[in-house]
Amino acid sequence: MMAVVSIGNREAVSRSLASSDGGLWRGAMALFGWGKSARSTRNGGSLSLAQARLERGEVLLGDLHNLKTRIGEARYENDFTQVKATFLKQEYEVAAAHLEEIKDTYTAAQTRTLTRDPKAKGIPRKEARGLVERQTAIREILKCFNEVIQGLHRKVERESKKQVGRRQPKRGVSVAGLPEEFVRQFTEAPNAASKAALVNRFFCALSVNTTGDVKPSTLYARRGQGELAVLMTADRFPTSTVIPISDALTGRSLKPLGMQDFLQLGKERTLVQLQSRQRGDSPKKDDASPTSGEPGLRFTSLDLTDFNQLVLAADQSGLMSSVALSNARDQHFRQQHYQHAFGTVERAYQEFQTKAAQRMTRLRQEEQAYKRGRLKMSPREWQEKQRQDSAQTQRVERARKHFKLVLDGLRILHLQQQRENA
Repeated sequence: MMAVVSIGNREAVSRSLASSDGGLWRGAMALFGWGKSARSTRNGGSLSLAQARLERGEVLLGDLHNLKTRIGEARYENDFTQVKATFLKQEYEVAAAHLEEIKDTYTAAQTRTLTRDPKAKGIPRKEARGLVERQTAIREILKCFNEVIQGLHRKVERESKKQVGRRQPKRGVSVAGLPEEFVRQFTEAPNAASKAALVNRFFCALSVNTTGDVKPSTLYARRGQGELAVLMTADRFPTSTVIPISDALTGRSLKPLGMQDFLQLGKERTLVQLQSRQRGDSPKKDDASPTSGEPGLRFTSLDLTDFNQLVLAADQSGLMSSVALSNARDQHFRQQHYQHAFGTVERAYQEFQTKAAQRMTRLRQEEQAYKRGRLKMSPREWQEKQRQDSAQTQRVERARKHFKLVLDGLRILHLQQQRENA
């Protein structure tokens, strides 16, 4: 005999199931797809079950496979294979960094499609509908990239919390094999200056300029935001563009750096390679930068190469002549007259700043004139002008960076010279 359940009885059964066994009821809903969201978001929207799982940092290998399938392009096959291999080795931060690279490559390849306007004149209705569908699919894929990458970052945070207290260094050494005395004093050091002085006692600092200076299983010191950290690179690099790093004292994995970012930090003198001092190899007096509070690390050291780069960058900026800078280099810096060199460079920098501000004002006025039709240029000519202006802006910013580097270096050298004379 077949039982007939009315709508009212069905609702009663539902309430009974929900009250007696909420877990069973929610499992049934997930199994049959009843209810599309796992939880509500702050703005009133909802997250799918997969999105909620990624929000918790529960990334699965299937998420990477699904992302690759949604892209559906064979040229990303090898990249995703490397990401999956890294994921299986539980190197989640490295996998996230590699996914970032794939996302950037994919975004660049889809820029033309994303920037097209489906409502532009001359586009047939059928083609416009197809363009909208492609743009929607691309944005969904980019959203999926972000969800998986953020999920990997959260997974790293969860693993780090689980391993707190497990990675206690053996007595006498740290995870990276650092001496116990160094680890103890470095941990107790009150500020970056004290830490830098300590590092100088135990290590020699080498500059990081080329890819040959980026080595596996090597110690580096990095300065930033009033802090000084001792880092250790991994014993192997999964790709030539991703550098996994960890805290040399605790072994905690940190966010990997790209090769270009790593070299840029070296060029900016905020990252140096550390090499253990030999017995009897004490720090030299002229290796210190006491006024900067970071002896031995020479983050702000200055040489003729820096001055030459400033002269070249000032010429390429197109805003000023480099004659005054060349004179400051040849007549003052070479003779160790750092105060005079600083004054000359500072005056040149003020002139540079004024002209750079005038240039930006002129560019904004030209843009407004073009939009209002007062500047007569074809779209192609305007686009070419914007490209040239953008290239010059990059050259101006490069010159600004070199100005700051040289001025900081001259200031420190002058103060150091005063201290030695006193």
